[in-house]
Amino acid sequence: MRTHPFLLLLLAAAPAAAQQSDKLDPIKAPTSPAAYAIGVQPSAILQPKSYTALETALYSNFRNGSGGFGLPSDFALEFSPYWAKDRGLSLQEYLFAAPGRQFTRNSSFSIATTPGFALSGNDATAAVGIGWRTSIHFADQNDKKELKAYADSLALLQRLSAGIKVYAETIADTANNKNAFLQLMQPIVETRLRSLKIANPGATAAAMISKARTEVTADLKNDRDNFVDQFYASLDTYAGVAGVVDRYQDYIRNRYGFSIDLAYAGMVSFPNNDFEYSFAPKHSLWITPSYHFDKGARWLKLLGVFRYERLDRGYYSRFFPGTPVFTNNLDYGIALNGNFRKLSFQLEGVGRASGTEVEAGTDANGNRLYRKESRSDFQYIGSFTYRVTDGIALTYQLGNKFAPITNPLQTLVSLLSLNFGFGGPKRTDVKGLGAP
Repeated sequence: MRTHPFLLLLLAAAPAAAQQSDKLDPIKAPTSPAAYAIGVQPSAILQPKSYTALETALYSNFRNGSGGFGLPSDFALEFSPYWAKDRGLSLQEYLFAAPGRQFTRNSSFSIATTPGFALSGNDATAAVGIGWRTSIHFADQNDKKELKAYADSLALLQRLSAGIKVYAETIADTANNKNAFLQLMQPIVETRLRSLKIANPGATAAAMISKARTEVTADLKNDRDNFVDQFYASLDTYAGVAGVVDRYQDYIRNRYGFSIDLAYAGMVSFPNNDFEYSFAPKHSLWITPSYHFDKGARWLKLLGVFRYERLDRGYYSRFFPGTPVFTNNLDYGIALNGNFRKLSFQLEGVGRASGTEVEAGTDANGNRLYRKESRSDFQYIGSFTYRVTDGIALTYQLGNKFAPITNPLQTLVSLLSLNFGFGGPKRTDVKGLGAP
């Protein structure tokens, strides 16, 4: 039984990527502007990039020319200069930076290569895509209020625990058994609750001690450290520390609300596979607004796209003779993106309006005359991603893409890609979060 090369790469990279599980922004499905420019990525809607210093993506259509499985020949790399070094950002600065600062901080540059860019007939040549993009998130006042409430709750719970734990260590060394320890701790817990102005401190302290009496099972005399750890864990569980931290981390990772992405991509073609003989026949500009729902639909994101693409008719007329080429192309569409823990999907539908001017002869004075031609097209693609770790994602895309210039009837999308992310911010890099 033969193992697919993608699986070998996945197994080889998993140990290193597993160490990145503390990422604030896990890897997403690969959507590189440069990869789109050379045609290896059919999706027209770019998902916002994760905050990683370096991303690489490998693309495979499963089979090589002889009909067997082959190594991926199409490759993309994306680099974010800002995240290439550790940043001691405050939580406010990380989440609510001004749009101008976000424009610079979130800028990334991409490059993609393929040896199989098709020319007319059966010829293929090398092509390189280059790209840039950035993302700007617009937080509203409710975002800031909610985050402040999380921070205040967490700080209160931490002060509660810290005040109690100072005494717990000493009492654990003097008490003879669990009951004696808990009896001595109850008035200390009540005093701490009262100092923090928590309602009903007496009843709350009694409930916390009663819960600890049930949950702490270690023996105080023979297993003192484990006993104290269980007592701390019981207090934290009652106070809801874990729940506050989880909501805090969820908000930081998912960035609910409105964002807008800007991107550019261009292609460089080498028709003779000669580095000194090249053309730049394709340029694309994106505006991608997105909205991440909150309050009951946190798994759902709505994305749109407006993209302008310009093709060089001189290049395509020369290397694709007899093929209709439209100079100006405007794409517009929407996508739904769902995220369920490690599994996510994106369903997109995008229309295209194409137009160009072609020569229609000359007038009586010998001046060239032109006529306008137009065409419309539509593509629909489903993307399904499994995030193996916070630094590795495996994506499969299936659907119907825009008709290509060569072989316009071949519009089937069946693409497997593997994405790796390296570097980027972790919880310990943002002041106010600390270690997990």
